[in-house]
Amino acid sequence: MQCLTNFEIYAETIWHTASYSGAPSDSGYWGDGGSSGNGGIRGNSGVALAYAVLLIAQPADARNTTRLAHLRQALNYDAATHVTGTNPCVGGNSWGWSSASSTDWQTPEWSGSMGLACVLAQSLLPTTTVQGVQRVLASEATHRAGIAPASGYVSDTKAEENGWDSNVLSLSAAWLSTNSNAALWLNAAKQYLVNTYTLANTNGDSLASWITTVTIHPSYALENHGFFHPTYEMVAGMSMGDSLLMARLSNATIAAQLQPFAEHNVLSIWTNALTSTMLDSGEFAYPAGLDWELHDYEQNSYIAWLASHFNDPLARWADGQLAQLVLTRQLANGNGEFVGPSGGGFYREAVEARRTAIAWLHWTHADFLTGPTTTPLPGFKHFPDVDIIMQRSPYGFTSISYGPQTNGSSPRIMAMVEAPSPVFFPTNVFVASPLEPGVIGFGALGSPTAARLVSLATNSNGFQAELQVTNGNKGTTEVYFNCTGAS
Repeated sequence: MQCLTNFEIYAETIWHTASYSGAPSDSGYWGDGGSSGNGGIRGNSGVALAYAVLLIAQPADARNTTRLAHLRQALNYDAATHVTGTNPCVGGNSWGWSSASSTDWQTPEWSGSMGLACVLAQSLLPTTTVQGVQRVLASEATHRAGIAPASGYVSDTKAEENGWDSNVLSLSAAWLSTNSNAALWLNAAKQYLVNTYTLANTNGDSLASWITTVTIHPSYALENHGFFHPTYEMVAGMSMGDSLLMARLSNATIAAQLQPFAEHNVLSIWTNALTSTMLDSGEFAYPAGLDWELHDYEQNSYIAWLASHFNDPLARWADGQLAQLVLTRQLANGNGEFVGPSGGGFYREAVEARRTAIAWLHWTHADFLTGPTTTPLPGFKHFPDVDIIMQRSPYGFTSISYGPQTNGSSPRIMAMVEAPSPVFFPTNVFVASPLEPGVIGFGALGSPTAARLVSLATNSNGFQAELQVTNGNKGTTEVYFNCTGAS
């Protein structure tokens, strides 16, 4: 909550009352107001959700007059500029599933944020605003229900898309349960949720008859943008938690029907893949590097969902760590921004505001408000299908990436060594950052261009490995790892 009130200071500096030619009446937006991209409707809806949470969390706050006015105007803007509305966005286009300027697999998330903000503050909003939002949700949900969940796990996972797209279906089925299409939306919501985290091997899966996709490698690793990408592996499960939360806050009966689908493989992915990447600070490691902002902690709502709904001890510990890290970085920025100058603009701030608001909602409606905690445990993990080796010991974390990018980009040949628990938490926690290429494959022959694993064996201290690294047309370098139990 402190993070959200800090963010409000920044959000007020980027608020715009819509006054362009053709603008909807009584409307406004945060960000750029565009019909496409992350800084338009997605960002506006994300900040609207944060403001809705502020309204319900602090009902006597003097800032609520402004909060409610901006929330109402933001929702009016989103509803009126949708393809079912009558007004254009700032750039002259509409947004939504049938708009040439929007991407229809993304608009279910945008409209889900908008809809949840409206649900939370519905009693405070004009009927016309609520009706406009409901019109958008019905249109988006009906369109999405007519499309089967996507399948794919090499290079470009479809776990993210399927999880994201479940938002509008779940919320619409719950909130608009008397609509003639509600049963259609509910069935589609189940399909998208259960097909978010899917493996080819469905033996023993009680929901196997619903599964039509494969989105995860056999090792439980997830690949996106051509490499092992923990961020997207978290986002997929995070979106499943968002969908169940949206349904729970709208209609408990519908939420109960969705729950087993929203929980599908969530703990399996967490246990078999993502716990291996947990650092002693509570942040996640990125063994193959990262192409989004580093140290922005946008996984906070994923961790809150695991802790508050599944009562996972490691997630409960990490939640406490991440909450402090989010706040510390925000205070370092000094103006309410979550990410700050290195984040690439407003949309990163809006994403973090949305997820921080949802983390607060998870805890406010927690199934397990308290429970056991545990810190990261020593362990070894090899993901052969994405070419990653990881080890955590009491002395730190080590990872090796030796594979290509399967999207045709340069290979990600790199290694990392992270020191153990930071002495000065949460202010001084960065010891190393993933550099690609880094640590291995350098020398007289130049940068690495490919690598292959020659041998790998585990032992009581950890592991021994040999890589053959190719250095363009200059030859190869043999790289040996001998883990002695230290970092």
